[in-house]
Amino acid sequence: MVEALVSGCVRQSDPVRAQQMNLQAAKQAGALALFGEKYGTRVRVVDIGGYSKELCGGTHLPHTGLVGAFAIVTESSIAAGTRRIEAIVGEAATEQHLKDKGTLSQLAQELGRGVPDLIPGIEELLEKVKRYEKALKNTQAELARAEAPRLVAEAVPIGSVRFVKAALKHADPESLAVLADAIREQLGDGGIVLLASSYDGRVAVVMTVTPALSKAIHAGQIVKEMAKVIEGSGGGRPEFAQGGGRNPAAIPLALERAGELIRLQVDKLPK
Repeated sequence: MVEALVSGCVRQSDPVRAQQMNLQAAKQAGALALFGEKYGTRVRVVDIGGYSKELCGGTHLPHTGLVGAFAIVTESSIAAGTRRIEAIVGEAATEQHLKDKGTLSQLAQELGRGVPDLIPGIEELLEKVKRYEKALKNTQAELARAEAPRLVAEAVPIGSVRFVKAALKHADPESLAVLADAIREQLGDGGIVLLASSYDGRVAVVMTVTPALSKAIHAGQIVKEMAKVIEGSGGGRPEFAQGGGRNPAAIPLALERAGELIRLQVDKLPK
């Protein structure tokens, strides 16, 4: 752990030495030169405890012990295999540690456990959440299957094809897909299902085509065109496609556009 390693060096009060050197000699001695920095022919080399050597024009403490507390506040990736950390020291680090300790105490109080038992408590809570999410999905699937017969009864004939088109509310992409599959199963061999839903200010679209029609009617292509109307994107396979967008108000227009495309492709089917 980087924080523990640095804190150990701080406690050792390792000496910090600086000397002026020729740039080439400094590099040969193993001094670290930061990428993108420009250096003159003479450079200042700072050596800390014999384990850290870099080119630096700034000032440093005479020994590491004066750093005091040390705390990492951010970590990020700056290149493949390279991480960047930002840290604070002294009173700021002490304040951060106290703040973190207070947060842990508050979490422990909320969970009704001691701080040492926080991790098992959080793991138990996450497991409960997973079970509840699974139960919710099962309930949503059951509701979708129960809704399917009503929508099947509203299917519109386009030639020999039965077409189910509906705009729903508060159904996420997964629930919409479950409902579309349930409807397709009840349509038989010649059916198309197109569903759109507004949820959380977004749009979800699902289209399914029964196997007998999927060679002539490509769901992915139709959803791709439809998604442009709802300011989003979409696509998929001939028999199943999904899309999304950020303009729920455009759902009626998107369904109308998709319906036009479907009718054009159905008209091309052998009579």
